[in-house]
Amino acid sequence: MFTSIQSACIDGIGCIPVNVETSASTGLPQETIIGLADTVVKESRSRIKSAIQLSDFNLPAMAYVINLTPTDIAKRNTSLELAMCVALLHVTQQITIQPNQCFIGSLSLDGRILPVRHILPMVYHYPNRDNTTFIIPNDNMADLAPISDIKTIPIGHLKDFHRFTQLEEKKPTPIAPAPHALSTSYNHIHGHHATKKACTYAIIGRHPMLLIGSPGIGKTMLIDHMASIIPPLGTNKAIENTCIESLIHPNPSFSAAAPFRAPHHSITYAGMLGGKNPPLPGEITRANHGILFLDELGEYHRSILDMLREPMETQCIRISRAGHSLSYPANFLLIAAMNPCHCGHYFDTCIACQCHPKKIKQYWQKLSRPLLDRISMICLLSKPHKTQPSISHSDMCQMVSTGMARSSIRNPNACPNNGLNQKEFHDVSTVSTAAQQAFHAHFEATHASLRAQLRMMKLSLTIADACDSAVIELQHALEAIQLSQHHLLPS
Repeated sequence: MFTSIQSACIDGIGCIPVNVETSASTGLPQETIIGLADTVVKESRSRIKSAIQLSDFNLPAMAYVINLTPTDIAKRNTSLELAMCVALLHVTQQITIQPNQCFIGSLSLDGRILPVRHILPMVYHYPNRDNTTFIIPNDNMADLAPISDIKTIPIGHLKDFHRFTQLEEKKPTPIAPAPHALSTSYNHIHGHHATKKACTYAIIGRHPMLLIGSPGIGKTMLIDHMASIIPPLGTNKAIENTCIESLIHPNPSFSAAAPFRAPHHSITYAGMLGGKNPPLPGEITRANHGILFLDELGEYHRSILDMLREPMETQCIRISRAGHSLSYPANFLLIAAMNPCHCGHYFDTCIACQCHPKKIKQYWQKLSRPLLDRISMICLLSKPHKTQPSISHSDMCQMVSTGMARSSIRNPNACPNNGLNQKEFHDVSTVSTAAQQAFHAHFEATHASLRAQLRMMKLSLTIADACDSAVIELQHALEAIQLSQHHLLPS
């Protein structure tokens, strides 16, 4: 006798569909589990036998072989226990099931169906999800509320399978993402007009930004307030971030707020990238669709900073640990702040810098040129005056709304401006003659690389979008040049 039952296990924040193939034949009574099952999966045999016996079913004395396919991928969690138990009951003709049903759950010794962690990413990424009915533990129904369009049959005990054909399909109770509620406002920050506008451009076009200035000038405060002008995430992005957090916290909140991660400069390589075995997401993944804020950028280890370069380009990170390789999303916006030197007054016009030139050079050597070349805006902050005019918080929100609306309609796949390649940029943008001449003169004077040239022109496109302009005019080009002060940094 043979049967095949559908189930699933977690793979990063994705899903591995697993077929639980089970055969029963005469021979020495035993249960053999094959298909790269980890120790925790092989231990399921004792729980399954006890649950069957205490739920008014029986397990005939036969030779059972349970094969977990695909057989070349390790299975490491207990989400397969319910499927293996159902497969044994079905192969011995004690219950009837349908071919489009997927069983996910864990078992206790007395037959209770226990909730499993990570059920949201498993179900959300399950292939052919819309045409599948998921049989899941009762206690996991609330976890699936973000994807309420699925069909489920919640069960609480193995005894429920005595009347399994009578159980009705249910849909999780719909839930909306938690509202984006923040009380901070840029109206409380005086001055810094250009830097405030730079913060809006960073959010509109997803442009990495570095603020440099003396201690206490307001760098961290300006960046901390950026979360207040980020629009709420769409449902799919909010679900993706909830899937990521479910790998770390058992009960993650379903929120529309973009994440704002600010790891300390003493963070380890594994903490930033991801680590443990199996690997868990690091800070760059937990900042997905949000901001990764690195304060005191010059204090981070250079190996950690250089590691950021590839995820900034690919928007994903692949981690390998002991033969186990996982891919995590890393679509983060890098925002950083730092002092220009150890004393903090290298660019100060009022206080003289006390640092030796050699110390300044050593300080800046932690930041590689390839990393700085990927940062769109480098802003040198000066002390603000209360009498200076400054853009209001409502105007900043309006610029973000206008700019993102224009770029999402115009750009391929609604990608942000910073994600455009050279061909796509030239296809979607129009640059005025005066702006082209300004760019050409600046590139010649600074010997800008091809990446730097494209980076600056994409920034000017974002500035034009924020101003609701279909053409990159001279003022947009000049502002992009002003916000790209890479050539002023110590060599």
